[in-house]
Amino acid sequence: MVMMIKDSLKPLLIMGLILCGAIVLGCSGEKVKATVKACEIIDFNGQPAIRVNIESNKYPITVYLLGPDRRTIDMHVVESSKDNPVILYFGLSGINVKPGNYYIKIEYGFKTIEEKEITVKGPKLQLVNANFKFKKTLIGYELSKVELRLKNVGDCPAYPYWVKVIIDDKEATDVIENYKESIKPGEVKTYVIINPLLYVEKPGSYTATIEISGFGGTLLGRFTTEVSVS
Repeated sequence: MVMMIKDSLKPLLIMGLILCGAIVLGCSGEKVKATVKACEIIDFNGQPAIRVNIESNKYPITVYLLGPDRRTIDMHVVESSKDNPVILYFGLSGINVKPGNYYIKIEYGFKTIEEKEITVKGPKLQLVNANFKFKKTLIGYELSKVELRLKNVGDCPAYPYWVKVIIDDKEATDVIENYKESIKPGEVKTYVIINPLLYVEKPGSYTATIEISGFGGTLLGRFTTEVSVS
């Protein structure tokens, strides 16, 4: 018995055959393999970023940076191996990366091929040295200059912005103008604060507390040191 197919159904049949053929070819094709070979947290033109080296046998692929809450922070479509390495940003210029577990995810089509967890400690500043200069005035001894030598002992670039100095229950706060220039991990930089508007009444030895924070208020370091006023 020969069954006749109506002309109106022929386009649907042809589309179905094409779709089945595409599925068969896709299933029989080479398996997609993509891996994260290496990651490095860097400063990229004033922005905290992660440089990711990818190895893949199929393109295009999409690489995601996910936060501790697994929400997408940044993403990049890699068209070919020439686009390697991939730069993904943690945030805007001068923003300090929060500690936590982050994730690099690779997708091909809508399928996740690889996911790598990265533990980030964040930036952390250490006080290498501090110099305080006072000058005598009619109302006491004015702090005229503070010179701070800071080292980043964290694993992310640090962007110090706020500097708070507390001496004898008196405090002064100032800002670092070039805060978008980072202190890279392992790097040491010197910062100078002029006339922070702080006075002590008499000469002697004092304990100074120094707090360094980022633009958004992230505490990068808190130190105490002895200060001599004469």
